[in-house]
Amino acid sequence: MAIVSLKDKYFNIKDFEKDIFWKNWQENFEDLNKVTPYFDKEFEKLRSKLFISAVRLHEIFINANADNLGHSLQYFFDMAVHSSGDPKINKIAWQNFFMVIPVVSTTFHSFDKMLATSEHNEIPWLFIDEAEQIPPQYAASAI
Repeated sequence: MAIVSLKDKYFNIKDFEKDIFWKNWQENFEDLNKVTPYFDKEFEKLRSKLFISAVRLHEIFINANADNLGHSLQYFFDMAVHSSGDPKINKIAWQNFFMVIPVVSTTFHSFDKMLATSEHNEIPWLFIDEAEQIPPQYAASAI
């Protein structure tokens, strides 16, 4: 019941449809980056609390599995240095690495070397920043 009332309260787009958001935006452009259409301060507080709770849960999981994750990360770093290992174990090592460090940034130039121990199509998500600055074929090996 609480979820339904939150949905009704926070996903009501009447103000947005009435151009209240756009009118306020035109009057004070600087405030545009401080607001989210459809949501008020109470919703933003709830969203922040949810994020903090998720980070705490992640921290608890890592702390509860510190020994196992530590061994897996040691294997991961050895694997990365020596570019070797069983592909199935390497996949698990990568998964554990991403559990601790969820976002990794690299260049396309070093992507193939970084993932040399992985099988093809092992990366579930690939975000390409500033994709308009590179030819599409550069992303082919990463995909």
